Amino acid sequence: MKQPRRYRALAEAELLTTPQVLELLQIGRTKLWELVRGEAFPAYRIGGGRNSGLRYRREDVLEWLEGHRVTEPSHTAG
Repeated sequence: MKQPRRYRALAEAELLTTPQVLELLQIGRTKLWELVRGEAFPAYRIGGGRNSGLRYRREDVLEWLEGHRVTEPSHTAG
């Protein structure tokens, strides 16, 4: 049986662990967890229960990062 295209693409994608994503984005574990819990950041749960691991597709991480690019300098009131 042939797999749908989206499943083939996922199977061929490079998966990153949480420590790898933290290093790539230069953020802390708490910040990453807030993003994942708020469904603002793409993650995949591996296994079940409280101790299951999360994995991230490198392509998704880079797309998310590009989507959050700051294009205008922010001005502070003062």
